[in-house]
Amino acid sequence: MVPEGNLIAFGSGKGLYLKDASGGLKEELLLENGNVKAPSDWSRDGRYLIYTETDPKGQGDIWLLPDPLNKSSERRPVKFLGTDAVESQGQLSPDGRWLAYSSNESGQSEVYVRPFPSGPGRWRVSAGQDGSVQPRWRRDGKELYFLESGNARNRLMAVPVQSGPRGDFQAGAPQALFEFRALTVATTINSFLYGPSADGQRFLVNVQSGVAEPTLNVMTKWERSRSLASEAAELLDGPDPFA
Repeated sequence: MVPEGNLIAFGSGKGLYLKDASGGLKEELLLENGNVKAPSDWSRDGRYLIYTETDPKGQGDIWLLPDPLNKSSERRPVKFLGTDAVESQGQLSPDGRWLAYSSNESGQSEVYVRPFPSGPGRWRVSAGQDGSVQPRWRRDGKELYFLESGNARNRLMAVPVQSGPRGDFQAGAPQALFEFRALTVATTINSFLYGPSADGQRFLVNVQSGVAEPTLNVMTKWERSRSLASEAAELLDGPDPFA
């Protein structure tokens, strides 16, 4: 949603669209080409729309669409990050200086931060536990959240962050806040399972219905059980339950 809250960007098929949040106006096509796209964030000043574009090989790249609200010559997509890995879920810091995102370049999903819209440096903020995805910023930019996700169990992590004395990015040690169960989705869809409040004290979480732990029942010595059940059925002159 655009920072003013009156417009929503969304992806449909191979296009990016803009629509009035009230639903009263027809959607406007912002961009379309041969690849599937999904928006993930707006800059606070509305100058950039961040989105993931997935190529036919299934690799996601992070792109910027400058000037998305106007039809000027600046509305030309720019690739922010594209490698052989899957990069997605780009989230801008409130001051617009940093972009947090997820990438599987290490062999599993991790959360990284880079300068925005350009600049040297890259910092990993996750701790290499399970798959780390879905970064979100606190409103003041002093804390970054992400999920450690595995087997439908998600652990919400918080990392204190700040800009260093030389303008570089500094991140503390991740701390676990709580766990919840939810079905995970492909990172390139840019679907987030949670949203933090402005002060980071509350979270809106999309949990899986039926939160009871799954159980697995294993029958041992089942051949003996079958024999005993058949013998009992004969004695009672009833049907064989295994026939």
